[in-house]
Amino acid sequence: FTIQQLSLAGGLSALPTTIIMAPSERLKCLLQVHPEKYTGLWDCAQKVYAEGGIRSVFRGTGATFVRDIPASTVWFGTYELVKKALMKIQNIDPESGQLSPL
Repeated sequence: FTIQQLSLAGGLSALPTTIIMAPSERLKCLLQVHPEKYTGLWDCAQKVYAEGGIRSVFRGTGATFVRDIPASTVWFGTYELVKKALMKIQNIDPESGQLSPL
């Protein structure tokens, strides 16, 4: 795969991760800011949903996408570039991944 393809895959990997993690992060933050208002995570989720529906649970997810997609793209691309450079330094063919016989 090319660096561009791997970077794109990294950026796309942020989509499911954010969809899964953003609501739990929001609930965690609400629990930290208002510990007196909620008795636990499930109670917080129920109250947030009751107050604003599913949109309230996912509030802030768009901003998280704006942060995570470019960050994951750069992270995966940089990782692959550095990995290939280190493989060349160690006389490992980056294309095959085979170790040198020496």
